[in-house]
Amino acid sequence: YRTFRLDKLTIGLLEHTLLAHLRKQPLPCWEMAVFPIEELKRISEEIVLTLASPKISAIKLKSSFGGGSLPEYDFDSFGIKIAGDPTALSKILLNNDVPVVCRTSAGGVLLDMRTVMPEQINILIDAIKLCL
Repeated sequence: YRTFRLDKLTIGLLEHTLLAHLRKQPLPCWEMAVFPIEELKRISEEIVLTLASPKISAIKLKSSFGGGSLPEYDFDSFGIKIAGDPTALSKILLNNDVPVVCRTSAGGVLLDMRTVMPEQINILIDAIKLCL
């Protein structure tokens, strides 16, 4: 049964989440999960237009909740593809002042806009500029 015993960190995170629910506080994960795809598409296209580079494009994606911990539950999302060497681009994004985690794909990297909070968009734009 030791395998199923929760550690202090898990209990603390669960407590924090439950208290947030009781206090009717917004939960960032839930807000990201239910954010309308039309808005994600609009934001992605706006960033692409702002940066005006042939290396980037808005692209429809599939997201999985929990960073892949629930692989059978994927849903539509929208994001940005940066064309180029995936390893080099990943390194640039991760070494940014504010590290940006991306997904690698054939011929580039993908940035899922569902995982970006509105107040982080300008930070993301600055990070993308380093890749162009």
